[in-house]
Amino acid sequence: MSKSIPRSITSLIDTKHPVINTLGQTFGGYLPGKRSPIKGIKSKSGNDAVKAGINQRVDIVDAKLCDDVLSYLAPTLEPYKGCTIIDAQPGACIWSKKLNEFLRPKSHLLMEPEERYVKPFIQPLLDQPGSTFKHTFHAAAGERGILDAFKTALADTKLLPSQPQVVDDDPRLRQLDTSVLVTGNFARTFPWLTSTTLSHPAPLPLLSLQQLTKWSGLSPETFNSQGLVRMLWWLPDQHIPSIIPHNGLQLSSLSLGMQIGAQMTEVVGVEPAESYVYNNHAREKAVNVHERLPLYETEISKLVRRKMDEAGMTIPQGRTVLGRQHSTSETDPVMRSPVEIRYLTSLKLKREIDELGTRIEAVLSALEEAGAVRLISKAQKSIKPWIETIEYPQCSALAQDYYRLYPIRRSASRTVANQRKDGRAIIDHSDMTAVQARIMLLLDLEFRIISLEAHYKALEDQGQHVADLKPRILQLGTDLHSHPLANRVPIGDFINRVLPDQLAFFSTPPLLPFDRRSYEPLQTRVASFWPRHPLALVDILPTTRDLTVPGIANRYEATRTASELLKYLFTYKTHPLPSVLEKIAPNAAKDLIPQVSALADPRKGGRLNPEMVKVRMLTEEMVEGLVRAWFEWPFKPRLIDLALAVDSSSEGEGEGDVEGVAIEE
Repeated sequence: MSKSIPRSITSLIDTKHPVINTLGQTFGGYLPGKRSPIKGIKSKSGNDAVKAGINQRVDIVDAKLCDDVLSYLAPTLEPYKGCTIIDAQPGACIWSKKLNEFLRPKSHLLMEPEERYVKPFIQPLLDQPGSTFKHTFHAAAGERGILDAFKTALADTKLLPSQPQVVDDDPRLRQLDTSVLVTGNFARTFPWLTSTTLSHPAPLPLLSLQQLTKWSGLSPETFNSQGLVRMLWWLPDQHIPSIIPHNGLQLSSLSLGMQIGAQMTEVVGVEPAESYVYNNHAREKAVNVHERLPLYETEISKLVRRKMDEAGMTIPQGRTVLGRQHSTSETDPVMRSPVEIRYLTSLKLKREIDELGTRIEAVLSALEEAGAVRLISKAQKSIKPWIETIEYPQCSALAQDYYRLYPIRRSASRTVANQRKDGRAIIDHSDMTAVQARIMLLLDLEFRIISLEAHYKALEDQGQHVADLKPRILQLGTDLHSHPLANRVPIGDFINRVLPDQLAFFSTPPLLPFDRRSYEPLQTRVASFWPRHPLALVDILPTTRDLTVPGIANRYEATRTASELLKYLFTYKTHPLPSVLEKIAPNAAKDLIPQVSALADPRKGGRLNPEMVKVRMLTEEMVEGLVRAWFEWPFKPRLIDLALAVDSSSEGEGEGDVEGVAIEE
């Protein structure tokens, strides 16, 4: 929550808004025209009404927002009508009331620990004729954590129906349970959980979500003990990048661990995730927004719209989609997937290897020739044939993005025109810098190598004998990467940054949860909340993934190991995976990597050469494979040693992350 906006503004009481007025009179705030705040009602526990900096609470006060969200999600919420709702920290209960009216649950438990909410907001709901509401003072974020708090509430049969025991191998445990829906508000601080008492730097909402997705969903525990339970959580807007990364720089052990346990989708928010940057253990508004190129969003938006049409979801009237609006016309820039399979014969693969070997040699020679002459016309003449035969149209847009990430002085604004002709890019080379040309050609060569790797794996999957072609494909990469033009700083760094992002986008499924979304997030305004701090709503659907290693490790043991392994690996998230595994134990890379087939498959986000796989490229399937291989590995260190190694490490040398909070590259 922003510290730059005075509390006299964020906590300004709108006396014409009944809910805000009641909240202000109850918890304190600023009346219009008054310099001194009103103190509100002192709680029995002696808590102050309003703290400096982060307020103790933020409530949803916009009933229209709740109506729009529920109408938007209506097709997906239909199976939950008549369910049991567990509602944590409902506060002013605007969202709770609207959700209750929509779903008509058989039971709706309000877990609200703050007694000052009861009389003005909760008691009227309890007193309604035929009310299904129940209230408990159990705090969803108790001193021992959110799981224990929910366990306490679930064990009380006066609050919730008793749950029958389900054996560990019951298939229902990995199926969606529509008889229960969990919701709540994580925009709350407590006197027993403050920055001085927490030993962990991660914000409370992220720690709580981590427990609910990784531990509760994968283990499974608490309300997931009968099946997988959907959750709808309100949390501070700036935490979205930590759990739903919009680009590879935001990936962390927290986000990947949560991806393994659940599919998370932002339903509504105030600011796009890329508007926040990591600073001093917190997300703050960015001065310079680090957005992905529009061509990524153009591609994915088309797919998301199709998903929404199939699900019957429509944008509510008067609402817009959160973030930048991207066109989806026929003239939009296109991207071609380097992992698309276009042939399935070993003879064709051999020809492609031969042709690419010749092209790599010729392109590098042309670039050397272009760099050796100072006359632009002669330099362009040497590379013109190769520019005109670039196979991957996105190379031009990616090359232009180089100047955003590595700004340099240029005599004039340079652009690269991109047209379509027979699936190839036609480039206006007359207005192109030498750097752009080099990046375009090198990226095209990289994509062609990845394409060969993808076809190799496809043929291998079909049982064709292509093992003798693997060394030849790997040699192409060696020939390219060993050339000074390909690894010269900062161009080499830029290409090494772009390639993982492209592979993450085109892999199946995409690495980033934002690229997998089933629907678009809606836009709201900060005035929908009081005090005026932006919140977001996150839709969490647990996955059916099972990390159990039969006969060796149960779900709890496997989940705990996955968590510790991720924490260690992401301490060095920009490093090649083999080198990081070797830090764990000698021969770890040699023994573990061959056991995880996805690591060598570009279609799944891997590379034929494991040295090309950075830690931040790891997918859920790769982590699952590493966990299984870990338990079967006789030389693995103790889990406690792995945890201690994380604590004693340099924490990424500026490149890692602390579990719970992503650190930018």
